[in-house]
Amino acid sequence: MFNFFLFLKNVYNILRDMKIKIFDGFVDFYNFLSDHNLLEVHKDLEPFTSAYGRINVGCSCGKAKRIKMTEDAFIICASSVLNEKDSLDAIKTAGQFSEIQIYINGRLLFKG
Repeated sequence: MFNFFLFLKNVYNILRDMKIKIFDGFVDFYNFLSDHNLLEVHKDLEPFTSAYGRINVGCSCGKAKRIKMTEDAFIICASSVLNEKDSLDAIKTAGQFSEIQIYINGRLLFKG
């Protein structure tokens, strides 16, 4: 006989243990990678991490352009890096996440 309450308890326990991390933009993602020594988790992150490191280098008149270049590099890199299982697993393991979601300008870029 099906025990509905036992079923609900199991579902509750599964959902309770799920930890979803939402990265709100490239700064949040970069800070997580940096804090967990994952900046070199994948070779395709290099254009993004290099661009991020150059945001505050140079005159302030070009800062908006450097931020846009970093955002563009992030969009390209995040897609290729996170679609590779080993890289995604390394990020999930470091944060003990069951799922990560990345948003950029309020738009979902990645979910996995």
